[in-house]
Amino acid sequence: MPAAEVVVTAGGSMETTSCLKALLLALNQYKISKTDGNTLQLQHQLEVIFGMKLTRLFALNQILPSECLSSLVELIEDPNTNPSITLKTVSLLAHLAVDNETREALHTTYNLTSVLSGVVHRNSANLNDPVLMQSIHLLQRLTYSVRVFHASGNIEELITFLMQHIQSTEDELTMPCLGLLTNLSRHNLSVQAHIKSSNHLKGFYRTLINFLAHSSL
Repeated sequence: MPAAEVVVTAGGSMETTSCLKALLLALNQYKISKTDGNTLQLQHQLEVIFGMKLTRLFALNQILPSECLSSLVELIEDPNTNPSITLKTVSLLAHLAVDNETREALHTTYNLTSVLSGVVHRNSANLNDPVLMQSIHLLQRLTYSVRVFHASGNIEELITFLMQHIQSTEDELTMPCLGLLTNLSRHNLSVQAHIKSSNHLKGFYRTLINFLAHSSL
């Protein structure tokens, strides 16, 4: 994503507020009507925010940034969102999630883990889809050292996809999928029990044993 050359302080400024309001307006206009003009305007505003050093601002639980985060998550949850908009939004959220407090808020407050699991499920038929790759990588970041209940929205479908893909022909998604499944199951008895209930458990275990000698692990 190209970054706009805008420099602001993390504490916010008039320019920051103006850009966030512009983003929120563009999000609302796109939600009402997904025209080409609204799509281009939203893409531009996403790029502007991406280029601003605002990761800490989104962790401060202020009203305007919170409204923006909520609308961004709703945007990628909508299956009718333009794929290029979804990709830019996931990239922006990944950028913001570099901050640990923002990452935790995205998981606990904005339910992003569940929403992204739904995005993976929707896009799982096309393994070359950049939205799928970006979503897997962001889920890896969100779920690191965080407990996720397997019965949460879309998580069971996510686990099924990860197990199936790990057992498929190895590609660039294999190791991120293995890393994500490791995050989900670490110290998590409910996820471990769900994996053990799989109909293809023996084959999955054989695949994991083969990965023990993998140079990327």
